[in-house]
Amino acid sequence: MLTALVLLDLSAAFDTIDLLNCLSSWFASSGVVLDWFASYLADINQCVKVGDVLSDPADVIYGIPQKSVMGPIWFSLYTTPLNKILSTYKIVNYHFYADDTQLYTSLTPTNFATANATLQACLADVQS
Repeated sequence: MLTALVLLDLSAAFDTIDLLNCLSSWFASSGVVLDWFASYLADINQCVKVGDVLSDPADVIYGIPQKSVMGPIWFSLYTTPLNKILSTYKIVNYHFYADDTQLYTSLTPTNFATANATLQACLADVQS
């Protein structure tokens, strides 16, 4: 028996996600809930330091503040659609840990073609 393993690194999600848009479209969130998230994410800026030189602050438009208290919750919300996709593929097992995702399935000589095709289809769905 063999195991096919695919490792996904979703760390870029923290830098590119438009969390408020995702919350409102995926979970039909609005009103007080969305306002609370918006207030937490409002007025965030960042600087870059190279040596002793510090850049001017720049507004953060997208992304989730890393190492924030809410980071794990936001990442769980962000990966909810991924969880829905993966759960439709019964022979593909998966684990989420922080911003890493493991997809794996067992392959035998009798199910190799089917399992491989299923894993490829799953990856195509994840990518889209």
